[in-house]
Amino acid sequence: MKLFNLTNDIYFQVGIITLIGLSAKNAILLVEFAEERLKRGMDLFSATLEGARLRYRPIVMTSFAFVAGALPLALSSGAGAASRHVII
Repeated sequence: MKLFNLTNDIYFQVGIITLIGLSAKNAILLVEFAEERLKRGMDLFSATLEGARLRYRPIVMTSFAFVAGALPLALSSGAGAASRHVII
């Protein structure tokens, strides 16, 4: 926020909540995959690594899709562009 001189308005807060939600969703899914491996008899370390390995690609793909979708909004200009820049 300070790097780009943005204000702490409602658009910024919605963006932060969105990022927190996406991070929490990814963490919950990673833990669920690890717990499933634990129930199958794997040790904790192996189950954690396997869960992370299985969730890595979907997390990266989701992140790249988000960036690809948000990039045009971040680079836009014209009417209402300031509100879109803050969300990104």
